Formats: sequence, C-alpha cells, structure tokens
Amino acid sequence: MLYSIEDGFPLPAEDARRLLRDIHESADTFAVNFDDEFPSAEAFDRFLRDLRRRPGALFLVARGTSGLLGFLLVEPRRAGKLRHAADLHMGVRAETRGQGAGSALLAAALDRLNAQTDVEIVYLMVRADNESALRLYRRHGFQLLATRE
Repeated sequence: MLYSIEDGFPLPAEDARRLLRDIHESADTFAVNFDDEFPSAEAFDRFLRDLRRRPGALFLVARGTSGLLGFLLVEPRRAGKLRHAADLHMGVRAETRGQGAGSALLAAALDRLNAQTDVEIVYLMVRADNESALRLYRRHGFQLLATRE
C-alpha cells in the first residue's frame, strides 16, 4: 500500500481530533484515555496550537487512498533543562496495522528530527506485550531503557 506522509498541523482540528480519537478507541495500548485528555474539540485545538509553537515539534499523518490512516506526534518537553528531549506518540488505524504506515510515519519523523537541532533525544512508552510495536521501534534504531512491571 502506498502512503503519503503529510504535516498534520494544517489539518482542520476536528479532522485531526477524529483521527487520533478513532485510533485511541481501536487500541488498548495507549496510556491515557483520549476523552479524558481532550474532552472537547477546543481542548484538542489548544493542544495542537501549543505543540506547534514548541521548537522541534512534529505532527505527521499518513494518508492512503481511503483517507487518514495514522498519526505521529513528537512533543518536545517544556522544562528548560529537558528541552532537548521529546516524547513520541503514534498510532495507526486498526484495519491498516502491519501494512507499513507506522514504519513510513516513523521513518519520516526520524528524517525530520535528524535534520534539525532542537530535539536530540526521543522517548516513547510501549506496552511490553505489544510485540509488533517493539519490533517496529527496534527496526528504526530505538533502544530499550526500562521495563515497568
């Protein structure tokens, strides 16, 4: 399947929110409940506006023939001494998992991060039983730092 990887910031906030919410609802691997984190379209829009202002921030989406298939967010940390670090969040629609959209998103994000100087370290959390995600991140050079029991 062919994908285009696009900047997600220009998307209408409601389209972006729907994509992330749909993906969160279709997986039990996210650490937060989407509706608790973003109870309204306005809350999500504020999050995206704030994120966009942070140096090194990324919001990428994968688009296929059937529409938006996945997302990837790089969220730089706010604290002064940690501004070189960021957290990565990503997800792909259930019906397209395992078909390359996640890998395409991750490769594009890493290319963009390697071309800039704001973010030096990227962290992500993955459930220990999410083997497909662990394989994906290892293929793209991520290393395991800790496992939480």
